[in-house]
Amino acid sequence: MSLFSIRRRSGGVGTVMIVVIAVIAIAVFGYLSFFSKSRPSVAIEVTKPDEVLVGEPFSVTVAYSNESEQVLKNVQVGLSVPEDIIFVGGKGERARDESVGDIGPGSMNQKTFTLLVTKGEQSVRQLVARLRYGIEGSAKAQFEETTKADIVVGRSSIALHLTTPETVFSGERFETKIEYQNDSKQEFKNLKVVAEYPQNYQIEETNPFPSQKNNEWDIRSILPGERGTILVSGNAIGEEGSFFSLNVKLLGEFFGEEQQLNAQEASVGISVAPLSLRILLNGENDPTVKSGDTLRYALMYKNNSDTPLKDLSAQVGLTGELYDFRTLHTQGSFNSITNMLSWAVANVKELSSLEPGEEGTLTFEVNTKRDFTIKRLSDKNYTLRVRANMQSPTVPPGVQAQKTVSIAMKETKVQGRLALKSSGYFYDAQSGILNKGQYPPRVNQPTQYTMHWKLTNYSTDVKNIRVSAFLQSGAKFTGEVKTNIDSPPIYNSETGEVVWEVPFLSSGRGIINTAPEVVFQIEVIPPITALNQDLALLSESRFRGEDVFTGSILEGVTPPISTALPDDTKISTQNRQVQN
Repeated sequence: MSLFSIRRRSGGVGTVMIVVIAVIAIAVFGYLSFFSKSRPSVAIEVTKPDEVLVGEPFSVTVAYSNESEQVLKNVQVGLSVPEDIIFVGGKGERARDESVGDIGPGSMNQKTFTLLVTKGEQSVRQLVARLRYGIEGSAKAQFEETTKADIVVGRSSIALHLTTPETVFSGERFETKIEYQNDSKQEFKNLKVVAEYPQNYQIEETNPFPSQKNNEWDIRSILPGERGTILVSGNAIGEEGSFFSLNVKLLGEFFGEEQQLNAQEASVGISVAPLSLRILLNGENDPTVKSGDTLRYALMYKNNSDTPLKDLSAQVGLTGELYDFRTLHTQGSFNSITNMLSWAVANVKELSSLEPGEEGTLTFEVNTKRDFTIKRLSDKNYTLRVRANMQSPTVPPGVQAQKTVSIAMKETKVQGRLALKSSGYFYDAQSGILNKGQYPPRVNQPTQYTMHWKLTNYSTDVKNIRVSAFLQSGAKFTGEVKTNIDSPPIYNSETGEVVWEVPFLSSGRGIINTAPEVVFQIEVIPPITALNQDLALLSESRFRGEDVFTGSILEGVTPPISTALPDDTKISTQNRQVQN
């Protein structure tokens, strides 16, 4: 009986499994049949030019057809473009979809999109076309068909060519030719040519005159095949063997957005000049300079040609608010109206002739002002500039010039100044902290004091400022703190160190506006060994910060603070030492 029951149950399970599998198979077959019948057959195709030009509009046509027997509902035709292609008349979108309503069986239609390539000469870009639709009888079913098409991008519609010498002498005048031409079949309006000069380049003359600044030229209109030329003359100062780059961009405005249509770059080398000239400051190429420093400049020159150079002369122009011209010392002559130094054979006999390979040096000395003149926020980031010119009427064979000239320039940033005032008080109700105890302090009796740190920042922005000091003589940090900036001091009870960190201070803080200040209270019980003495309260205060303008470290130390409290003018007693 038991065995028979078991067999009947086993057979029942097998029958159920067969039935379940059959039901699933029928359901899958039905779903696939329904899906195959319900998903319409559609076709989508993209028609495009074989090649397009940068900056010239072109059309892309998306053709679509309904090859099924069903009506396509709420059809949308769309196109997605890469970053360097825009829709003409668009707002910078990367995709556009347009509704075309319902499409009946066997219907064919197309949609045209006008595009423009903004950059990427001689490249291939990819477009994605799509058709989105629904079907009758199903409000939720949505389908999408896509296809991709490559766009071959050729040259720019506006050709741009940049011509410069391969090498020049340092300080030598040379010409740069900028040529542009409309290679498209349409007129362009409101274009702009922008030249980017290196820091060591000085422009001397342009033709035509720039529309804006000294490096922008507006092109109101340029017809198909029309061309134009811009000439720029200038000189670059650099070390022999170095290189600098000149960059030119052609910009156009399309639908309210400025786009770059073309760009060219030329690299120019500095070759060894017949007469070389370089400037050293305090024996270095790039020293750190502070207010109140003595600056010793050396103009080092050399004849690199095979020809003796006769009757040399040199001129130096000094530019900078922090030069103290009253301290100037030189063997040459100085014009205090133009701030120009000059040397000639009359005051330096060695300039009468410079033999091949011979070197020489001219020197002058001047101090920087001790004090910064800070009256407004813009009084910051002071720079000292020296521009030197040396020449000789002698021209070595093979050099195309009327005279031999060499130019050198040096620009030096002046380091800022960060100052800390540390002081202590017993009578300090003005700070908002009330000190308890007796003054003068007494042996074995507690007295409280307030320590003040006040920062002044002069001529540069400073970041990552840290002020620190150690409590002395067993002093206790009470936790009473006042500050006028969102940066309170932190006390380390393990080491007895107080640290105040300020993330950033702008130039002039504490001079033309309120100085950042922090006040913290300490308590000290003088021991018998301190009787009739000044008791140390706070060690010397050390501070440091990073000069944002020069990259240098500004740091310093202020004296320690004792119970003598020289800054507390409200203390009337003459004897401020610890008493019994």
